[in-house]
This record gives sequence, structure tokens and C-alpha cells, in this order.
Amino acid sequence: MPSGSAGGSGSRRAEQGGAPATALRAGVEAALHDGSTIGETVARLAGLIAPKPEMEGTHRLNVESAYIELGGPGNPLEVGWGRSFATMAD
Repeated sequence: MPSGSAGGSGSRRAEQGGAPATALRAGVEAALHDGSTIGETVARLAGLIAPKPEMEGTHRLNVESAYIELGGPGNPLEVGWGRSFATMAD
């Protein structure tokens, strides 16, 4: 997951002690343990750290990327930030 620094989000995360990232990781790990698909995991964690509607897309990319990084099935070039970066290269 990118450690965005635009708009001060990196310093805000540091002040929060990484709580959003820790919560995201725990949520994805629990979903993987339960056998949830990537789509089910995104839905399950929809309100976890994205309180603002304009952040929903970023949150989805973070959940998808964490799902793949933590061992969930899928192609990292087709979901999450990998897909986003791959389309930028085209």
C-alpha cells in the first residue's frame, strides 16, 4: 500500500500510530481466514477506514492490494494498486 504523503496523510498516519493500516491488515487477515473472496473482503471492510465517500476508491485499492499481499488468490496486476499502476503505464 502506498504511503501517500500528499496532503499530509503520511504525517497524520504517523500521529495515529499506524492504526488505520493495522486495522486494514487485521480485517483482511480475518477475511482470508474466513475464506472470503476479494470482493467480499472489500465489501466487509467498506466502512473501516474510508469515512469520506471521496476516499472509497482509494480504500478499495488498499483492501485489494492488502488481500493479494497477504496471500489471497488473484493477479496483482489485475486488482488493487497493481492494476492502477499498470493502466498508468499503458
